[in-house]
This record gives sequence, C-alpha cells and structure tokens, in this order.
Amino acid sequence: MQLRIPKKFSFLLEQKARYKAVYGGRGGGKSESIARAILTLALKPRILFDKDSIRILCCREYQSSIADSVHRLFVDIIKKYELFDYFTITKTNIVSSNGSLFIFKGISNDPQQLKSTVGIDLCWCEESEKVSSVSWDYLTPTIRNPNSEIWASFNPNDKKDPTYKMFVENPLPDSICVKVNYYDNPYFQNTPLLKEMLYDKENNPELYQNKWEGNIKQISDALIFKDKFVYRDFETPKSIFQNRFFYGVDWGFSNDPLAMVRCFISDNELYVDYEAGGIKIEMEDYTSFLDKLPDSKKAIIYADNARPESISYVRRQGYNILACKKPKGSIEGGIAYMRNFKIINIHTRCKQLYNEMCSYSYEVDRITNEPLIKPVDKDNHYIDALRYALSTYINKEPTFTMLEY
Repeated sequence: MQLRIPKKFSFLLEQKARYKAVYGGRGGGKSESIARAILTLALKPRILFDKDSIRILCCREYQSSIADSVHRLFVDIIKKYELFDYFTITKTNIVSSNGSLFIFKGISNDPQQLKSTVGIDLCWCEESEKVSSVSWDYLTPTIRNPNSEIWASFNPNDKKDPTYKMFVENPLPDSICVKVNYYDNPYFQNTPLLKEMLYDKENNPELYQNKWEGNIKQISDALIFKDKFVYRDFETPKSIFQNRFFYGVDWGFSNDPLAMVRCFISDNELYVDYEAGGIKIEMEDYTSFLDKLPDSKKAIIYADNARPESISYVRRQGYNILACKKPKGSIEGGIAYMRNFKIINIHTRCKQLYNEMCSYSYEVDRITNEPLIKPVDKDNHYIDALRYALSTYINKEPTFTMLEY
C-alpha cells in the first residue's frame, strides 16, 4: 500500500537525509502530503530504514491535548481510504499492522518528558515556524536512533525565525529543503481557497507574497503594528490576580472566525498569553472555546456588541460577559492605545493573532502609495477581540499596578 503524493514531495521517500523540510505558502498541501508519506512509510519502513517497523514522533511546539496534534489528520486519511485493516487507532496513538507506532507530543509542554522519548526513527515537526531555538535544542538530540530523520513543515514568517534560519537561510548539514506552493498542488483548483488566493493577489500583493508564495514578510510603512510586537514564549506571572486578566471576544459570522483572547499588562507591556477560535462555530459551542482561555468563567469578558443574542446565550451558561461599547473612532482609538505600549508580547501559542499583527495595515493611497489613516477591514478578528478586552481602558487610560515575575 502506498498513498499517492504530489511530485514535489517524492524526495521524502526517495532520498536519505538527516533533515528534510517542506515550506511555502497556503494551499500547497504540505500537511496532507507529508501525512500520506508517513503512513506509507509506517507500513513499508524499508523504503528508508533497515527495519520492519518504526517509531514515529509527531510534534508541535505546543500541544495541550491530542486535539491540538496531527492525530486527527492521520485518522481522516485512514478513514478516507478505508485503511482500517492496516492501522489501529486509539485516542492517543496509532499503530500499524506491522507494529509501527505513532506518538504525538508538544515540545514545550514538557521538554524533560520529550527528552525521555527514546527509540524514535522519524520525527515530523509540524507548524515548525513556531518552534523556538530552545525547543530545537531539546528535540534534535532526542532523535538519535541510527539513520533517524527529522522532517519539518512550515509557513515562513520572519527571517529571524530559528526554523527559517536552519533550513533555508543557513541550511544544516545533511538536509534537504523544498519549497511548495499552491501551484504545486494538483488539487488546489478544486478547493475553496482558490477565490481567497485570487482576492489577495489582486487586492493585497504584500500579503499574497507571504501567505500564498511563502516568502518572508516584508516590513511596510503601512503596517499598523510594525516594530510594536514580538512573538515569543513567556511565563504568565504566578502572582497575577484574576482581575488583572482581560478577556475579549469577536463573534464569527459566515467565513469570519470566532476570535477570543486573554491578555494582561505588566510594566507598560501588553502580554497576550491565550487565544481560541475557529470558522463556522455554532453558538452552542462558544463556551467550549471560551474554556480554552484559563479562568474565563471567573472573569469579566468583553464582547462585540453587534451580536446581542450571542452575548445573552453565553451569559445564560454562567459567564460574566458584557457588550463592549464602540463609540465613534473606537477602532482608531484602540489602535493608538495598543501602540502606546512599550511592546506587545504575543505568546507562540497565539498564532492567529500573530498572523494578523503581521499583516494588519492602513489603506494606501493609490496615487502616492502613502498610508492613509483608515485601517484595512480584513484579517483583524483577533485584533478586534484584543481591543474589546481592553475596551474599558481605551478611552480612559488607567493606572496599572505593575506585576513582578
């Protein structure tokens, strides 16, 4: 049994290398194709390894539960092609009929436990643009079986990202790195992403270059939060009290996502430590996403006032949620308020907010190419949630008690 994969991914099964990386923009089919290659390899390990079964570690920077892993992706492929005779699926692992074992872990969740994971032949680090240099230092020595391989897949963001540096800018020895984009995916034309790609290509060339061509994000004068945020790991202070957390919600509608964030302030710096959300979330599922923000049921939550029925529903479930006031100029005022922080710290588990911060920009004059005052109303849902979280302070700046780490 060998699942078909696009030609650009054939090197995964045809060439030997310690490190193999696939990177590029959206729509290239990176995760699906790599998962297919790994399922094939699990059943036929002698394609690359001199053994009859292998141990496969699938990891991400953060994995709070199995739902955050690629476990579901493998299960979906197994179901799609009716491979139940070849694979046994449990809630936490997958085992092939010849004994190959799939293990799913987060790197930063428990680095010491990861270091104790032995006997790994193949490691796939998915969404590895989020992996810190510290996490790579933990991971690579852990994969130490003879002829073992480490695979990475990522969408490049910043040229300073450790993953981009080690695979693209200054490639590691014994590594193969291949760029894959939507036009390399023979199935792309039949996906809903086609219209989105064409829209971005026509209306936001800068965003298109990063989002779809997989090029490093360029710094533009039109970017609203340019040089005002960092994407990094940090610890939430244990001394912080509940009333110093701020929670915000932007309701999803149609293809716009439900977006939720939690943040706190320390020493004139804004910290966003949790986010939750998704597209086409039903109202009865709102609270399950709110529960992903720690202690949300004990806090005051500020939400977009455009959906009073959603606010009423969540309130009936026992949450202290209030409609956010949005006076004239509140968007511009909120932007100015957030830009006034010394820096905005975005935790690496808040990928959606980070992506929005990287592209959120002012409209540009078509003749002079100079930025205008009005922000582009697109890809700003988590940023809006952040504004709502801070809404009681947007118009009247408070005196904050500084937190100690």
